[in-house]
Order: sequence, then C-alpha cells, then structure tokens
Amino acid sequence: MSHERVVVTGVGVVSPLGIGGGPFWTNVLAAETGVKPIAGFAASRADALAGARGGEVAGFDPKAWLSKKGLRNLNRSITFARTAARFALEDAGFVDRAPDPAATGVVLGTNGSCTNQMLEFDRDAAKGFVDPLMFPNTGVSAPACQISVFEGYHSQTSTLSSGHAAGLEAIGVAASVLRAREATLVIAGGVEELCEATYGAAWWSGRLYRADADGGDDWPGPFGGAGVVMGEGGACLILEREPQARERGAAPWAEIRGVASGFDPDVIARRTPRVESMVDVVMRALDESGITAADVDCVVSGAQGDPASDAAEAEALRRLFGERRVPVMAVCAQTGDAHGATGAFQAAAAALALRDGRLGGRAPRPNDALDLVHGARPFDGRVCLLTSFGSLGERIALVMTRLD
Repeated sequence: MSHERVVVTGVGVVSPLGIGGGPFWTNVLAAETGVKPIAGFAASRADALAGARGGEVAGFDPKAWLSKKGLRNLNRSITFARTAARFALEDAGFVDRAPDPAATGVVLGTNGSCTNQMLEFDRDAAKGFVDPLMFPNTGVSAPACQISVFEGYHSQTSTLSSGHAAGLEAIGVAASVLRAREATLVIAGGVEELCEATYGAAWWSGRLYRADADGGDDWPGPFGGAGVVMGEGGACLILEREPQARERGAAPWAEIRGVASGFDPDVIARRTPRVESMVDVVMRALDESGITAADVDCVVSGAQGDPASDAAEAEALRRLFGERRVPVMAVCAQTGDAHGATGAFQAAAAALALRDGRLGGRAPRPNDALDLVHGARPFDGRVCLLTSFGSLGERIALVMTRLD
C-alpha cells in the first residue's frame, strides 16, 4: 500500500451556519449559532414537535446551486450532498474542468438520509401505487450514489452508516482508498436531514434538550449538561494523494494522518461511557499518525450535548493532556447534532482552521474543565485531533495536520 500523503484540496459545506465554506467559516469565527426554532415543522402541532429547535438549513433552495435537470425527484439529503460536493470541487480548483470520472470516488457517512422520502414511498406503496422515479432516492446510500450518477463518476461509491462515527469514518475510508490507489480523487464527508420522523425518534430517546422554545438562545451546547439539539446539512472534503494534487496545480494545505475506531458496549448496557475506551481510540489514532498527545494543538470535538458522554469525553481529554489546556472547538454548539454529518462539519472546521491559522467556535457558558473556544482566536498550531464518541457506543478519532 502506498504511503504517500493524503491531502485536503477543497472544502464544501451546506450547514445551518451558511451555504458554502466561506459563510460557514465566517459564522463559526463569529460565534454565531444555527440552532433556532425549526421552520420545517408545523407550528400548530400540539405535541413534542411543536416549537422544536434545532440546526436547520433554513431557506435552502437547490435550484440556486444545481442544474434544474432531475431536481424535482431529489430529496433534501441528496441536494445537500450534491451541493456540498460541488462547492468542494470548485474550492479544489475544478471550476472549468471536472476530475477524471473513471478515477473519482465518493464516500459519505450518513444514518437518516432520505428518511422522509422513504416513509412517503412506503405510504404510497400501501395504497397500491408508487412513483417509480422516487425509488432511486429512497435508500440511505442515495446521496453518495446520486453524486456519482449526476457527475458521471465511475470509481468507488460507498456509504458508511456507523452512527456519530459515520462522517469521520467516511474520511478515513476515503484516505485508505487513495493509499490503495483505487482512485486518484475522493469526495468524502457526511450528510443528514431533519424531518418530523428523525426529530421525533430523537425526542423519544430522552436525549434532547427540553427547555421551552421561546425563540431565545438559551441552549448551553456541548459540555453544558443540558441535552442535545438536532441538526442537519452536509459537508465534503476533496482528498487526493499529494503528488497528483500538486501535479495538477492544486495547493493542498492539510493532511489526513491517521484514524482509529472502536466500540463501547457500556454506553448501551449501563449508560455509563467508559473513559478508557475513548482514550484508547485516541491513542491508536495518534500512534498511526506518528504523533504523541504532547504534539496535539487543538481538539475538534463531536460532543453532542449528552451529559454522560460529554462528561466522559472531558475526563478523557484531561487524561490525555494532563494540566495542558488544549483548545477545544465543539462544532455541535453551532450546528446542532447532525449525527453522521457532524464528523464532516468537524473535518471542514479543522481544515479551515489549519488553512487560515484561526480557531473558532461557540461556548455560551464557561467550562472549568476545558478550554472551549468562543469566537475567533489566532492559531499557529499544526495538529488537530478530531473526536466522536457517539450515543450508541461508537468511537472514532482522526488526526489532521497542516502540511509542512
């Protein structure tokens, strides 16, 4: 297997903080929040969905970004993914020309994509009639597949559905695809959608933030101990092997160094996440990267707001770094918990922080245990540790570094 560097050459984002990598990053640095009352749910509902709050991509119109051909049959998840992929390709320099279709792969992480359309398809099927044009858009793999279909890519197309680990896992798999020379370019990231079904399922899990929705901004976010708010959107990175990227004139600025994953059954069995399993996954990712904990300059956390999981992660970071207070960017504080897309938002934020030499984030309440980033601050570091410790025991850590 090749040991050539796998590098980031482009970032594309569709998020509650903005459409496009530029607006997203500007609002991250400004400590803005995309967590607001959800306009997509009926305001007249009298149940748990009435006045629901979350990180919604409000007012998203795919016709502003994509060709109108075929859009009528595409659902929200697919248009998020296609738009994020297009932004990422343009950011990587593919404006007047496309990458080689035979050597371009797509790897996305997602868990609830296309849920609303799948349920609609089932309801129509129960009545004895379905629209055949709807069927290709009703599987969880549809966003990745439709990027390949519309753009004509012929290399690997894969979907990872591994809970909160999905977005970061997709980037790790994409790096492996490139090192194995199964593609020369991979579009990697994650996507999720908000709908009444996915929100309702999260509500009944008992993990959601339950304060009265008065339109105010009172959610304390991750590490605040108050619960989770849902999010949606999509983000993609363009990954290439460094020699091929430079040969075509690209200017890569970050590298995917290492990734490790694991599972903690105690989260399901006893709702007591084991700190040891979190530390183990991080250490294995660092070992694969040839980096020590002392080399880490910032953490981009996927913490969602779940009190037990967040407390365990805070303790894991204390064990890893001791008294050294490493800055922590908590992405979900601004986007909500976008599940499989959260890892993609983390990767976009880490890549942009390494490119621009700035950290950003939102931390409405101070935290004595962690140096949570609020607003913009200068960053001259070169190593970002990305973590995701999910509500069902999934664990993953990824190391991204600035290119020398």
